[in-house]
Amino acid sequence: MTATILGWLIILCFAQPDVAEARTYNCLPKDIRMEQIVSYGRRPEDNLTVAKKLKELKAKCTKKGLVDSKNRPIRFYHAHCWGNPPPDYLEIQEKEKAEFEKLQKDFTVITLGCNPRTS
Repeated sequence: MTATILGWLIILCFAQPDVAEARTYNCLPKDIRMEQIVSYGRRPEDNLTVAKKLKELKAKCTKKGLVDSKNRPIRFYHAHCWGNPPPDYLEIQEKEKAEFEKLQKDFTVITLGCNPRTS
C-alpha cells in the first residue's frame, strides 16, 4: 500500500508541467500570444517562443506592466516580413531600424521573427 502511494506521488511530481512554462502573464499585450515565435530554429521544437523568451528574461507582471529581471519594461517589436520586398523596402527598413534603436534605449525589446519558410 505504501509503495503504491509513493509510486503515485512520484508519477504526479514528474507529470506536473514546468511551473514557469505554464505561467501566464496577465499584463501581456493583447496582440501577443505565448506560443508566438521569436526566432525560428531548424526544427519546430528548436523555435524560441514568447513563453520561452519570457522565462529566459525572468519576466514578471508589475504595476509598470511586463518587466524583466532588472525591472526594465519589456516591449514587443514586429518587423516587416515579406518574400518579395516592395519597391520602398530600404526606406521601410531604415524606419524600422530607427524605431527599434529608439525602443532599445528605454526597454528590453523582444523582436518577433519572420518565418524563413514563408517570407
